[in-house]
Formats: sequence, structure tokens, C-alpha cells
Amino acid sequence: MQLSRTSRHSNSWKNAVGLVLAVVIGLTVFPAQPTYAHANLADADPAPDSVLGEAPERVTIWFTEPL
Repeated sequence: MQLSRTSRHSNSWKNAVGLVLAVVIGLTVFPAQPTYAHANLADADPAPDSVLGEAPERVTIWFTEPL
């Protein structure tokens, strides 16, 4: 049995709508979880945003995790 041109087009359209609907439902049911992929500044010497009279001999920074 051969499908008519209209029937094949209708099935393709239904498949595309079904796929979009599945993706929308999936994103609603399983929302994105936060990721913690970046280290944050924990401390610094001299302190961040400090105003110094002259350039420091050394700047030391500590992060919340290894880089």
C-alpha cells in the first residue's frame, strides 16, 4: 500500500510536533540543575578593590578550588 503525498506530509508534520512536544515536556519535568564548574575568589592579598600608595611587591590570591 502506497501512501498519498498528503498522507506522507501529514505524518511528517505529526512526527515533528510530537518531537517538539516531547522536548518541551522533558525540559519542564527535568529542569536544568545548577553547575559549579568555576572556582571563585576566596581571598586575596592585598584585598580586592584596595587602594595602595605604591605597587605591591607580591599579589597572592586563593580560590575555592584548584584551578
